Amino acid sequence: MTVTEATNASAALSPDGKTIVFDLLNLLWTVPASGGEASRLTGIEQEATEPDFSPGGRSIVFVSYTDGTFHLWLMNTDGTGLRQLTTGSADHREPRFSPDGTRIACAVETGSRYAIHVVSLDSGKSEVWTQGQAQEAQPVWTPDGSAIAFTSGTGSAPKAVDLVDASGKQSTLVTVSEGFVAGPSFSPDGSRLAYAHLTSTGTSLVVDGKTLTDQGADVFPFPARWISDDELLHTADGKLRRRRIGGKAENVEFTARVTVPRVEERPSARDFDSTAARQVKGIVSPALSPDGNRVAFAALGDIWVMRRGAAHKAVVSDGHYNTSPAWSPDGSTLVYASDRTGSPELWLCETAGGIRRQLTALGGGPDAPAFSPDGSTVAFVADGATLQTVDVATGNIRKAAGPLNSPGRPGFSADGKRISAAVLVPVTPRYREGRNQILTVDLDTGSAHYGEPVPGASLGNRIDSGPVHSPDGRQVAYVVGGTLRVSAVDAAGLPAGTARAINDETADAPSWSGDSGSLLYLSDGRLRIADAGSGRARPVPVKLTWRQAKPSGRTVIQAGALWDGTSSTLRHDVTSPSRATASPPSPRVAAAARGPATGSSTPATSPRSPA
Repeated sequence: MTVTEATNASAALSPDGKTIVFDLLNLLWTVPASGGEASRLTGIEQEATEPDFSPGGRSIVFVSYTDGTFHLWLMNTDGTGLRQLTTGSADHREPRFSPDGTRIACAVETGSRYAIHVVSLDSGKSEVWTQGQAQEAQPVWTPDGSAIAFTSGTGSAPKAVDLVDASGKQSTLVTVSEGFVAGPSFSPDGSRLAYAHLTSTGTSLVVDGKTLTDQGADVFPFPARWISDDELLHTADGKLRRRRIGGKAENVEFTARVTVPRVEERPSARDFDSTAARQVKGIVSPALSPDGNRVAFAALGDIWVMRRGAAHKAVVSDGHYNTSPAWSPDGSTLVYASDRTGSPELWLCETAGGIRRQLTALGGGPDAPAFSPDGSTVAFVADGATLQTVDVATGNIRKAAGPLNSPGRPGFSADGKRISAAVLVPVTPRYREGRNQILTVDLDTGSAHYGEPVPGASLGNRIDSGPVHSPDGRQVAYVVGGTLRVSAVDAAGLPAGTARAINDETADAPSWSGDSGSLLYLSDGRLRIADAGSGRARPVPVKLTWRQAKPSGRTVIQAGALWDGTSSTLRHDVTSPSRATASPPSPRVAAAARGPATGSSTPATSPRSPA
C-alpha cells in the first residue's frame, strides 16, 4: 500500500537542504526536499523515531525502542552502519547534534524526572546539564553551540522554554499561561526562536511570539527545522510543510510504499442454534481453599466451588455478574464481587448453606477482595484506585492507601498488620512508562514501601499476579516475566533476598494452600497446582460445560437506526423478529431509541445453563 500522510511525525532537514528524514509508522524514511517517493532506512525491529542529521550530513541519530528501552542510535544516511550510542535502563529521547557534530543533547530519565544530558560521540560519556525538579525535554543547541534551549514544566505539559549553558546557568526564554509548548528551534543566525504551542482549542507554530499557522491547523509537537532565516520546515495536518515567515505554506508531498502481509482468515464455526454441552473456555480468579482440597473460581458469571478430583457446584448463580472469589481463613465463607444491586459491591456467601449477605454499599467500585488472616477484615480495591478495608462484622470502611495507579488485588501479610498489592510506578510524571512494583502498607501507621522483588523487572498485569503471602509468613509469591516467583519475607513483611522461580510454566492468579506447601495458579487458562519447594506441577481438571438456552416466545426489535456492518450508510426504522418457537404467543416489542445501533439483525441467545 502507498502512504501519503503521517501522524505526529517528526522531520529533519539535511545541512545541504536537499533531503528530509522523517518518521512514519515507527520507520525512518528519506525523501527529496522537493518531494517524491520516500526511501525506507530502518526495519520494523528498530521502532525508530525523532531523527536528526549530523552537521556534516553523513550520519543520522535517532531514538530506537528495539530492546524495550528508548535509546539513541547512529547510522549512515543510507541506513547502513547502525550503532547503539546509549545503554542502560534509563530512557533517552529527542537527540540533537551539536553544531560541531561532536556531541548530542538529549532528554534522559534522571531519578524521577527528565533532565537534559549531553553525550560525547567519542567517549560515550554523558553529562547532565540541568538540575532541579522540572520535567525537561526537546533540547536544541544555539547556533554557536554554547547553550541549549529546552522545554520545562511539571508533568507532561511544559509551559516554558528555558536556556542553559555548560556552567549550569539557566534562564527562561518563553512562557505560556495556557496549554503547553513543544519543539523549540533557533534560526540559523540565532535571532529567532520557533516553537509549537498546543492548547485545548488548537495548535500553532509560533516564531518570536507571533503565530504563523492558520487557525485549525494540526501542528505536530516537534521542532521546526530552519531552511533559512525566514523559512521553516515543520510537520502538520499529516504533511511535511515548508512555510516562509509572512508567506504561504507549501506541502512537500511524499509517497511511502509499505508492505502489509496478507493474513488468511481462519473461519470460526459459530453455532447459534445448538443446545449441546460446550466446554467452558476460561475461568477467572481461582482460589485454593485453606485446607487445599477445594478450588473456588468465577466462570459464566457465577461463583463455583470444586473439590479437587470431584464435581463442581455453583454456589452463587443468580443471573448477575459475580467474580473475584476469596476464601475466609476457616474455609466456610467466600467473599466476592457482584453487581446484584445494579452496581458492583462485595458480598459474602457461606459455602455450606449458600446464605449470602451484602458486605459493602458504596454505590459501585469495590473489587478484588481478600480476607485478613483472622477473618475479621476484607481488603479490596475501590474505584480502581484506592486500597480499602471493610470490617466484616460492622461494615465499617477504612482507606488504607491511594489514589494509586491501577492497583491489583491486595493481600494480607501473615500477621494481618500489612497489605500488599501490585501497583504501576511511573519512572517520571512525563510519561506513563514504569514498572509494576509491590506496594506494602502498614495498617497501623499508614507507612508505605514500594519494592521490586526482581530488580529492574515488572510484576505481571496488576490484576491477579500477586503478591500473595504464604500463611506461615515466610514467603511471598508473585508473577514476573510470565512465570511464578517466590521470595523470602523479612521482619517488615517485605520481599527479601533473591527471587526463586517455582518452575518455567506460564502463570497467573497464584494462591497458597493453608500449609504453605502448594501454589495453585492458572497456566494458559488451565488450572495447575505446584509443590512450593520442588516446583513439580500437576493439572487440576475443570470439567465445566454450558448450554445455549433455547429461546421461547417471540421478540420483535425495532431499531430507529442500525448499521449492519456491510454498508456505508445507516438503515432506519428496522424491525427484525428473533427466531421463534412453533406457535409463538403474541410478540413482545422492544423499541430502541433513534440513535444508531450496531450488530446483526438476528440476535443470539446467551442465557447460562450449566450442564
